[in-house]
Amino acid sequence: MRLEELNPPYEGIDAERIAQWVPPDAEVEPLHTVRMYLKNHPLLAERMRPLAWFLLDPSISSLDVRARELAVARTCGRTNCESQWGVHQAVYGEVAEITAEQRLSTVKGSPEDDVWSERDRVILRAVDEIIDTHGLSDEAWAAVRAHLDEAQTLELLVLTGWYLLNCITTNVIQTPLEPFALRFP
Repeated sequence: MRLEELNPPYEGIDAERIAQWVPPDAEVEPLHTVRMYLKNHPLLAERMRPLAWFLLDPSISSLDVRARELAVARTCGRTNCESQWGVHQAVYGEVAEITAEQRLSTVKGSPEDDVWSERDRVILRAVDEIIDTHGLSDEAWAAVRAHLDEAQTLELLVLTGWYLLNCITTNVIQTPLEPFALRFP
């Protein structure tokens, strides 16, 4: 890892900052990426946390967990970010009903693979186009809007950009894989 991270035991202000990301009684350590941000730029970590939690909280996010996790998995797969992909698949893959064949497709396949529903394909194509062109064609926009309302569409765009940012940072910093994370197929 190219930058240091906080390591236990967490004391004082470090313990307070860690507790904002992970409850003190959690059974897993805070993610390497979180600990890296908290060690090297705690103010940036503090500012990033509300958006991170908004995007992941099904009680406030407009996207359903499947749409969210397909977008995250595809973004991570396309950017070769095994660390972020593995955490999300370990934590949310089953809840999002992502099969082993679909996991493979998010990393090595295509939205055209026969493992996807039409709605899934639309989301995956949109993510691919956003990554490839930093935009979305009228055709792709219309396809997305046929399946997602205004709030969900905006959230899909922000989510894809957010995970693109996280994947680039994770890759550049060379963040190690979490012990519980799944590996790329």
